[in-house]
Amino acid sequence: MAKTPEDFLASLRSLLAKAIDAFENREPGLRHGIALDRQVTIILSESDGTRPLCGIYFNLHNPYRKKPS
Repeated sequence: MAKTPEDFLASLRSLLAKAIDAFENREPGLRHGIALDRQVTIILSESDGTRPLCGIYFNLHNPYRKKPS
């Protein structure tokens, strides 16, 4: 289902907040905080600097998604 621009912005904000929470509360030894929905994946990763790296991926194709019957 397509999202309106307003819905997409709200989704991005929510996913970013979830990724930050996952990153800040990750288990020792883990390097990433990840949040995703069907359209977008956001990943925060440890870096050598003081700030994490942020990747935003648009899920254009997922080979693992089941096709409708």
